[in-house]
Amino acid sequence: MEDENVEYFMTKDHQDTNDILDIVLKDSIKGVLDRESIAKVTEMLKRHIYIEEEILFPALPSDNNKDVEFLEMQHGEVFRFLKSLNSNNNNADLIKYISKNLLDLLIEHNAFEESFIYGNFEKMDAAFIEKITFPIGWKCRYAGY
Repeated sequence: MEDENVEYFMTKDHQDTNDILDIVLKDSIKGVLDRESIAKVTEMLKRHIYIEEEILFPALPSDNNKDVEFLEMQHGEVFRFLKSLNSNNNNADLIKYISKNLLDLLIEHNAFEESFIYGNFEKMDAAFIEKITFPIGWKCRYAGY
């Protein structure tokens, strides 16, 4: 972790999260609900969004404010998807629908962050991020609940 910068860490986190969400989607297509993977992807996404909104975004130059607001609005959409994903315990078709739409959103969202946001942090060591935990009860700015 010592040689990894924030750009690398956050991009890798995107891929790891998408991989787990892809497992949820594939399992739900087979009619299986993998509660452990759903819990893991929820934890990973909330922590990731917390790091962005509380640490990274405030460190960006102010000329990024419109991009940041757009990304934060998408974070709110992610939070709402996660709430729906976690509240539908026995409906594989609904889980499939939610996870497919969430994955589609994340692919677009992550590409934007990786192309235009994370480069601002290429010289910042990511070691401190490893210690960050998601504070229980924290919600992103546009969660809407």
